[in-house]
Amino acid sequence: MEQDRQRETERQIRTLLFQLRDRPTLLLADAGNLRQCWPGLRNGALDRDTLGFGAEPAQRHTLYGHDLRALLVRDANARGEVAEWYAHDTEDGVGFAEGVWGTADTEGRVFASTASKPHTVAKLPKGLMKLAPTAQGRTAPGKTAWNPGQLEITVLGCLSEKALTDSGRAGDPPDRPAEWATLAHQLRYHDDYPPLARPLPLHWARLAGEYVLPVAGTKSAGSTSSAS
Repeated sequence: MEQDRQRETERQIRTLLFQLRDRPTLLLADAGNLRQCWPGLRNGALDRDTLGFGAEPAQRHTLYGHDLRALLVRDANARGEVAEWYAHDTEDGVGFAEGVWGTADTEGRVFASTASKPHTVAKLPKGLMKLAPTAQGRTAPGKTAWNPGQLEITVLGCLSEKALTDSGRAGDPPDRPAEWATLAHQLRYHDDYPPLARPLPLHWARLAGEYVLPVAGTKSAGSTSSAS
């Protein structure tokens, strides 16, 4: 059953990429969710600028689209898969900062996206603790709030110098991975919402999954009732 689900998921993804192969495409995938059905997204299977499906060797991602980029996002996934975080200010205090963070390596592919606190609690003073109040903090916070989590963004496939060379386009200006990570970060911000936990397309996809429910069992049960 699980293998059938994996094959069907990968078939649908490949079909979609084939349909979009002649236009610039950004593939956004929630690795923590999709890797169960697409094993090629598991950490041990990832290789920059390649996509793997089934038991076949991973291939250049540009074979699935001349101008295809592939980005993976991952949060803590209720298992601590990404680190908790905080930021230092100039006065030896701590708090939260928003932005995109990476290493000094210009070819690095893994970035951290952090957002601000919810606007509803933006003015809450630091140090509020309900379970273990301190001398500096107040003892009875009246609001419930969450600390903004880190979203990991991996630029799995982009038009790097090697990808361009391998696809016969040596000399074309290469992508800068940090710019694509920044795009994914900016997609967490929308006029109608506070900063989202995921880029807007993935946010909408998750909401759609809450409304589009399987109905095969319901129809079957209804048919049985009518027949009786």
